[in-house]
Amino acid sequence: MKKSEKFISPLCCIFLMLGVVGAASADTVMRVREGEMSCDRACLNNFVDQYLDAMADGDPSRIPLTKDVRMTENTIQLNIGDGLWTTTRSIGTNKHYLADVWAQQAGFIGVIYEADGPKMLALRLRIKNMQIKEVEMVTARPGSSDPMGNNLENWAPHPLWARELTTAQRRPRHEMVDLANQYFEAIERDETGLALWADGCTFMNAREANGSGSNNPDPDAPAMPAEFANMGCDAMFGNGAMGTLEIPERSFWIVDEEMGAVLGAFIFSSPTAGGMSMGGVIQNQPNSGIIAEAFKIIDGKIYRLDAVTGLTYAYGTKTGW
Repeated sequence: MKKSEKFISPLCCIFLMLGVVGAASADTVMRVREGEMSCDRACLNNFVDQYLDAMADGDPSRIPLTKDVRMTENTIQLNIGDGLWTTTRSIGTNKHYLADVWAQQAGFIGVIYEADGPKMLALRLRIKNMQIKEVEMVTARPGSSDPMGNNLENWAPHPLWARELTTAQRRPRHEMVDLANQYFEAIERDETGLALWADGCTFMNAREANGSGSNNPDPDAPAMPAEFANMGCDAMFGNGAMGTLEIPERSFWIVDEEMGAVLGAFIFSSPTAGGMSMGGVIQNQPNSGIIAEAFKIIDGKIYRLDAVTGLTYAYGTKTGW
């Protein structure tokens, strides 16, 4: 895959920012510019609440859907009403909303409860004419590349996510995508100096995966060895820890300049047997998996990185979009 193609996203607006113009992008941009049925931040967050409540009740009739609505769950296309719609019993109290008013995309990271307990969910909704047109979900379950948090009942988003940026701290949309993308370049090349991290950033404090991190500590978990707990974010690269990882598909869902937030879904692949996944799990065969990642970018640097990792699949798996 050409490097330029790694920026290609299902989000129409990103296509335009990167100079790839199509009918879908023109539709999105025109609708927002003309104010036709445009949904603001509160409206987008409300769509998330409506969707999650309807899913917990197993009743798709409670939400407005376009006739051609499309949904995927961990890369697999399903009908609205299937998959998580049949297993979700309730929604956690604390919610991390992410909103892209310019592209009419609503995002969410939080806890859902299935019959066997809490799980982490990342969600994208595309809103068109005040109806849900696209649904994309990434759910972490046991067996994903990162371990599940053992304290999900008490999970809450890190306070940094609620921090609105000053005008001077913000970066334009295309630059925010570039900054997030450099993190994936650093992984593929296993090279320091590519991703721009906040001063004093340590990877254990900056990244949370599947609800397990510094903001949601597990009281029963063993202490992290000091050499890992104190390792700088950039020091994670350049030492072979990334193995043979590739990120061939990079889909940027949400770009929010006001909050400095980027959310997307990304395919992580190990093309060789014995390659290392992001969770440190050694695989016995080539494999691919989907990971939803959220970035908090302030002053052009990455301050926070939260992830929801889907299961590992056959090598070559696509996001489904």
